[in-house]
Amino acid sequence: MPVKDPGSDGTGKDALKYLQTVLHSQRDPIWFIKNVLEIPKLYPMQERTIREFYRDKYNPTLPRYNHMVYVGGMRGGKTAEASMIGCYEAFNVLTKPNPAEEWGLLPNQLVSGACLASSKDQIQDGVFYNITNMMESSEFINQWFDIDYRSSDIFCDAKNFRIRALSSSPNMAAGRSNVFVLFDELDLFEGENGTTKAWEAYNILKKSTVTFGQDGRTIAISSPKTENGIILTLYKRATMRKVDGGVMQPNVYALRIPTWEMNPHISKESLLEEFKFDMDSFYKDFACDPSSASAIQFPNGMKMYRRPNILANHQIPPPSPISHVLAIDPAWRNDAYGIAVGYRDWNRGVTVVDGVTSLKKEEGQQYLRPSVVKEYVGSLIDNLHITDVIFDAWLSVELIEYCQYERHLNVVQNIVEEKEYNLWRDGQESGACEVVYDEMLKYEAERLTRKQLQKKIRVDHPKDGSKDMADCVANILQFYADERVQPINRAVCLRSF
Repeated sequence: MPVKDPGSDGTGKDALKYLQTVLHSQRDPIWFIKNVLEIPKLYPMQERTIREFYRDKYNPTLPRYNHMVYVGGMRGGKTAEASMIGCYEAFNVLTKPNPAEEWGLLPNQLVSGACLASSKDQIQDGVFYNITNMMESSEFINQWFDIDYRSSDIFCDAKNFRIRALSSSPNMAAGRSNVFVLFDELDLFEGENGTTKAWEAYNILKKSTVTFGQDGRTIAISSPKTENGIILTLYKRATMRKVDGGVMQPNVYALRIPTWEMNPHISKESLLEEFKFDMDSFYKDFACDPSSASAIQFPNGMKMYRRPNILANHQIPPPSPISHVLAIDPAWRNDAYGIAVGYRDWNRGVTVVDGVTSLKKEEGQQYLRPSVVKEYVGSLIDNLHITDVIFDAWLSVELIEYCQYERHLNVVQNIVEEKEYNLWRDGQESGACEVVYDEMLKYEAERLTRKQLQKKIRVDHPKDGSKDMADCVANILQFYADERVQPINRAVCLRSF
């Protein structure tokens, strides 16, 4: 069935209605959405951003945006908004008498629009599905245009126009010119191949719109997976400023909006409550701020001192006249035991950690034997004149009681948190602490990340890592940072053997 001829009833009334609808739509995309797509109510942010993207429609003196980069939170309505834009762009093609001739293409050359998604499921549930549903539900569109809706494309034979649903493979996208391209959840394109597939797809499809000049558009939407993912990289490029204050890419409309600012029915407080035990998801998926979910604790690396590690290879240090403190931290799996020793150089005002090690379970053993740890700790107490013992969690009660009741040491519990690691990070920059070089300690510390929880930041190791020695060092630094710890004169007696 061909496209209906306006005014075919001889009265001209249908022709007038058709022309009025087209003219209204051309002047006002929001009018098109409400009256042609029959979507009576948009979220305020949806309406605001669509008006801004098509600002030249409302004020012809303003320059046109050709590209949109939309970093938006989940459940905020960005998919619906991109779908409305896709319908509007399709409508602008359908209402041209001869689209190929309009853009100087070969006679009967296919004019295409493309919707890219990372997977088949994303195609079915995302932008392409919404466009299909919105166009099929529009009485006006179905009255005036004969359109074939299929699972992988939308085709109008009379206009030789097709909207294709494509996977994120760059090969699928190559070889055709597209008047518009929509990227659905662009950060998900990265998948197992890293950023390569995402960037190839984006660059190829963006170039495919050049054929249509100022009418060619790309719309990329996504919640960000990482701070350096493709969607946030595009956003940062689009918002960079020149020396004179102007934007570097004036034809790109870039926005970054958390869920609660997009969707008036979802509050920040409700999301915080829902995801209080999964704050990574809150910051990445809803706040559009993956950098707050996880960041490196020591972004400038570790500053360590090439001095002898007196506990290297679990050795027993020689007797020392300097009184030390001891920090212990058993692993939750009971297969390792972090140990560090240090002292305060009161003359220089510097805390020195001169020994670190990690006792490991013996080969073939299911756990680290407590007697091995107790014997080693006892030797440190004797040779380093340990005065205080610091521990994090009550995982080794027997050893703590040994230090407190048999060796008569001052035992202090301190749970290592963000402030202890910040003290270490700041202290190494200011010279307030000197930590002995140890390859495994350096490896532990440089892999520590900062994770934003609901009410605090947690410093933690990756799933395949540990921080037993690092926690011990942080605890020693915190111990001497306590203003109540003062230098005292101790009668030191070196034991002879």
